[in-house]
Amino acid sequence: MPVVQNNGELKALAVPPSAGVVYRSGFATAGDGGDMTYRYVPSACATGRGAGDDGADVKPARGAGCWVATFSQGANARVWGALGAPASTDDTGALQRALTWACGPQARALRIAAGRYYHTGLTIRGSCHIFGDGRGETLLQQQSNTASDIVVRGTGSEKVTLSDMFLIPAVKKIAGYAIEFHQAYFPTLERVDLTGWNGVLDDSSASMTVANLNMSDLNGVYGIKFIGHNASPAAVFGAILDNVVGSAKNNRHLTWLDMDSYSYSVTLKSGIFMYGAKCIVMEDTAAVQGGASVPKWLFVPHLECDHPFETGVHLIKGQNVTIAAGSWIGSSQTGNGIATEPGWSGGLTVSGARINGNLLSGVLLGGGRDIKIMENEITANGQGRDGIRHDELTVGREVSDIKIVNNFISREGHDNSAVDRFCISIDKTIGGHLYIVGNSVYGCSAGSIEGSPVGPHVRISANDGQDY
Repeated sequence: MPVVQNNGELKALAVPPSAGVVYRSGFATAGDGGDMTYRYVPSACATGRGAGDDGADVKPARGAGCWVATFSQGANARVWGALGAPASTDDTGALQRALTWACGPQARALRIAAGRYYHTGLTIRGSCHIFGDGRGETLLQQQSNTASDIVVRGTGSEKVTLSDMFLIPAVKKIAGYAIEFHQAYFPTLERVDLTGWNGVLDDSSASMTVANLNMSDLNGVYGIKFIGHNASPAAVFGAILDNVVGSAKNNRHLTWLDMDSYSYSVTLKSGIFMYGAKCIVMEDTAAVQGGASVPKWLFVPHLECDHPFETGVHLIKGQNVTIAAGSWIGSSQTGNGIATEPGWSGGLTVSGARINGNLLSGVLLGGGRDIKIMENEITANGQGRDGIRHDELTVGREVSDIKIVNNFISREGHDNSAVDRFCISIDKTIGGHLYIVGNSVYGCSAGSIEGSPVGPHVRISANDGQDY
């Protein structure tokens, strides 16, 4: 088999060749990882509108036909000339040509071999699996301080998987996301590390899966942002997040998980978020009249929300959130553990969680209906010494139909404030059903339960330590 040293020599071969198969030892130089076996075909190149892409197809410098890669050893971005080399090398063009080939109707796999690849932004349209050699091996380093690293666009972007890589800026970022998904179907992130400004944007995508995502030292405002634009088809429908970790000690503006307008059915199977401003926010910036745009259905089996600067879980507008057993929300530096606002529609279940050590209340319910607070440990909150009373669990007048059952609520050993505090405080004008039953309430200097609403649907009984 004839051998050429680089892509230039391959292009320079006279065609039609005497031998129909040629081995290229590298792209720029022999041994640079761009080696590939090519076969000659007399027809025009299929890529680049006949001009080829200098990877899968190489157009001869003179004459007709095309050199077509066999890919017997698999598709590697270095075949297109991506070097993964010093910062002086811009791999944007080579990487984009490789992605364009891989991400199409045939849903090909593309390896980005170990190395540091400098680029100014990449776009994916179509279906593909793009994988690196590992989060510590394949580094995609963004040279623009405003552009997003990878953008997946279009309704044809189905089953896009990105895995085993590290997305990292080469300059200090002031805008952009590491990854954006726009109206993608079945997008998947697996074993990806990222840093920079914002993390991941899901804009009107469906059935996202994220597993083993690590976000560190983000300087922007969102770790993962979900937002749609109308109920159908431009809405977020379904996402599963598992083993998502984030840490941003010096960022007091970052929300780790934000569910905004027209986003539905998100499951955070396991999330560990340290610092930042808030761990979870549900809001409705579109605010369509009648509530058509409110986000719905967030299920959180396991959340660790550690040292947020503001409130850990902030439910502003939306409905139907479940925070289940095994979660811990604590050590808020200026806010509450969990808080709902008067605009919250309702549907909140917090069960089996530990809510400890927050500066203000452990749970502050400012709005919503159909709320269940069951079998939680809510202790040692209200740590602030601002002269304002912050009780362990506070229920405001905009709340209706609430059950507070079988919780352990206490400040015993922690009530060192000059302001007396209650374990549970209930606004007397609360409406609907109210059940406060079977709780253990101890150690609050002002008393265990404040507020005694009366009515046919009110029951406050069988609470150990009850002294209201």
